[in-house]
Parts: sequence; structure tokens; C-alpha cells
Amino acid sequence: MITIKHIRTIFAMTSIFESGAIGNYSAVGILPDDAGISYGRHQATDRSNSLDEIIWKYIDLKGTHAFSLKPFLKHLKDDESAINPDAPWVEQLMDLLKDAASDPLMQKAQDEVFSDKYWTPAYDLGEHLGLIYPLSYAILYDISIQSGIGRIAKLRSTFEESPPLKGGDEQEWSFALSEARYDWLRNYASSDPKKQRIVRSTADRAFVYMGLCTGNQWNLPLPMEIKKVIITESTV
Repeated sequence: MITIKHIRTIFAMTSIFESGAIGNYSAVGILPDDAGISYGRHQATDRSNSLDEIIWKYIDLKGTHAFSLKPFLKHLKDDESAINPDAPWVEQLMDLLKDAASDPLMQKAQDEVFSDKYWTPAYDLGEHLGLIYPLSYAILYDISIQSGIGRIAKLRSTFEESPPLKGGDEQEWSFALSEARYDWLRNYASSDPKKQRIVRSTADRAFVYMGLCTGNQWNLPLPMEIKKVIITESTV
């Protein structure tokens, strides 16, 4: 059974990979992956439209900075910060987003968008596959955040293990999925050398999940260390 504590632990794990901290709602910048502005605990980006959705959600919630943020949506609609990250408005928006992060309504907006856009589809897929372990759901969610929910199906076609739905062993299947992800990231090829280097550098992300599988951490016991950050009962 996946509990609220498990979900919070899973979110904390992905937050560490995305922003280097457990709950860094104010993290904002231009990452070297051509995604434009990246913001929040799970790094919502302009190109993925998740940043647009967070701001719209925040406006709907009538957050303190809603009026100031609304004019920037016309730029985000066309992914302009990904096309021209040096435009003057980009820095202005990032400053506003950093200020807005202290508003509980912005934190609520971030959490709700990522829950609806990434967690719920990952959870539904896990249930469909017959998965029961929190670590298996953490693996699905992290892949979904980094590469989109569709990446899971593509990775599944590269290994033989079956999920419980097909009579397979969940632990073997989840490890095989993480291993396939690791191999894909480590050997990622692109005509853009910068993009290739960036994607390959994230292979350690999948390697961590492989280690959790072999370490028998299927129920995500706390405390847990992810990339030198300690997740405890009090931080989830």
C-alpha cells in the first residue's frame, strides 16, 4: 500500500535530483538543456509547459504575486525563454518567481500541477501493472518527471522481464526498468554534443534507483540518503 508518507518521500527523492534539495520551491534558473526557465522543487520548465500551468494555477488560487506574473504568460505560451533565454523579461520573471515561492499558494500550485501532470499518471500505470512496492512507484515517477510518462513504454520494450500484470516478478521488473534507463541515459546519442553530454551526465540518477533495488529498499525506509542529502521523517 502506498501511503501519504511514501508519496512525500518519493517527491523528496525526485526533488533532490531536480533541484538538489528536498523542498526547494524557490529554485529557479536557466539550465543548459534548452528547456528555458526551470522553476520549483521539481523544476517545471517553460518548454514542457509545466511552468505555464503552475502560474495559471497560482493565478486561479489568487496568490499574492498573481497579478504581477500574469503578463509573462504570453512569453511562456510560445516557449520564448527556451528560444531566447537572454531576453530582459526572463530575469524579471525569474526574480518574481523566486519571491512568489515563499507564498504557500505557490507551493500548493507547484505540488498540485506535478501531482496531476506526473504523479497521477505514474501511479495509475503502476496500479495497472500490478505494482505494490513504493520503490517501484518512485522509479515510475522519476522517469516520468525526467523524460515523460511515454519513456516507460519505450524502455519496457528493451528488456525481457514482465510486470506482475503479466505474471512476472515486480522486483526483477523494476530493477530491469532502472537498468534499461541507466543504459539509455549513459549511451544517449544526439547530433548536439551539448545535449548529449547533459543527458549522459544524468545516468547516475537511474544508478541510484538500481542501488535501492539491490539494497532491498522496496518500502523506502527513512532515513534515506540521496546524493548526499538525508531524507528523514521530519523532512517529508
